Amino acid sequence: MVLLLIAGGIYLYRVQTGSLQRYSDRLLSEEAHSLNQVIEMQIRERQVRLRTGLDLTLELLYSFGEITFGNSRQVTAIDYFTGDNTIVDVKQWKLGREQLYNNNEMADRISALGGIQVSLFQKTDKGYLNIATTVKDDNGERILNTLISANSPVIQAIERGEDFYDRSRLGDDWYLAASRAIMHNGKPVGMLFIGVPEKDVSIIRDLFSKKTYYDTGYPFLVDATGILLVHPT
Repeated sequence: MVLLLIAGGIYLYRVQTGSLQRYSDRLLSEEAHSLNQVIEMQIRERQVRLRTGLDLTLELLYSFGEITFGNSRQVTAIDYFTGDNTIVDVKQWKLGREQLYNNNEMADRISALGGIQVSLFQKTDKGYLNIATTVKDDNGERILNTLISANSPVIQAIERGEDFYDRSRLGDDWYLAASRAIMHNGKPVGMLFIGVPEKDVSIIRDLFSKKTYYDTGYPFLVDATGILLVHPT
């Protein structure tokens, strides 16, 4: 009789423990799904903002005036994919009175209006050259004179007159990026690149910091490369 009661108690304990475990797993799964929806909502909102940003930024560029070209100069460019140096011929390019090469002030003005990262590329015989930008490297220097070759997917799309959407890592953050051809007399002569943060990590960090599970549990966010983006420590 005693053995029977003990066996029954063990059985009930295991059943109850299993039920509690399944209940806890379900709650945590639902919570993870809810947090994921917040992140996905941010990304969708930024995708819409990106498409609108392309239209407005290009319209703003054209408002500076007519596109004209002058004499060529030689520039040492850095291949975006290989890092190799190459010499390219770059024609003087103006929008109205604005000289575009190394005109980072124009890029800054456009960036400030839309809250976006901006780069202007000029078409050359070897690819598209980054001639003005708001994007900076780890030392705070602007990333200029990078060359994207004609066989890259983004340039192939631009040459077909298509927009190109992608993700880019700028510094420590992931950006949603979009590129569109700058046209002159029906042909692409350059490319506009804009980028917006894929998500607002500060908002996500604040939301995650308010979440604890069973005293010691907490949510964290990891990117596809395994880098921790949000963590309580």
